[in-house]
Amino acid sequence: MLITVRDLRTFWGLQPRTLLHVGAHYAEELQAYTENGWGSQGTWWVEAQERATEFVRDRVADLKNHYVLNVLAWDQADVILQFHRTNNGQSSSALELGTHTTHHPEIHVTETLELRASRLDNVWKQHQFPPVEFINLDVQGAEQHALEGFGHLLDHVDAVYCEVNTEEVYKGLMPLDEFDARMLARGFARVDWELTPFGWGDALYLRRTISIRGRRLRRRIRRGRQQIIRTQRTVIGLIARVQRRASRLFA
Repeated sequence: MLITVRDLRTFWGLQPRTLLHVGAHYAEELQAYTENGWGSQGTWWVEAQERATEFVRDRVADLKNHYVLNVLAWDQADVILQFHRTNNGQSSSALELGTHTTHHPEIHVTETLELRASRLDNVWKQHQFPPVEFINLDVQGAEQHALEGFGHLLDHVDAVYCEVNTEEVYKGLMPLDEFDARMLARGFARVDWELTPFGWGDALYLRRTISIRGRRLRRRIRRGRQQIIRTQRTVIGLIARVQRRASRLFA
């Protein structure tokens, strides 16, 4: 997560008692959730890859109120999708790689699986799960499909944290401006975000009735971080130039 759980709690006052994490992978956020007291009344981990699902089940086996589901979340139920598994695991997606291959040529698809997709509102109804307050989506370009499949249950959600895209990192994904418009139509506003140079980033969407008291502070911190990065790059460039000149002088 480019914006840490601690920052989400500190600057945005988020303390969800129930949370859903779609695209669990190996539950890398587990420690951050538990340390910050998130999901005390229920944490649901949803993962499409069976091997990763079993790994997460082992990780949370001794924890109370943690549930693991081997589900490919989509906006349609009982459809067969081509799921593209990559050599690093984390880039695996139901969408084909797009500009991802340009930015990260070392990452490639190793296997294509046929997986049956499900709508999460159907899954919730089937298991009679309670509504969740917070959703974390990390499904490599398929965030819009997963959200559509949550249906009316999204009405109970206070915050959505998800991966967003400024390039077609995966083919057929929804670009950031269009995704923002869809979220606004559902009652959510993008209030915080961090973008990478690789065409993707993370964003926080809050229901518009929630106070955004932390917005200015987060902005100030982000600008400070960006200035530090720019300064570091300048210093590194200066050092490199000095080293090149020195090498020519003493060659």
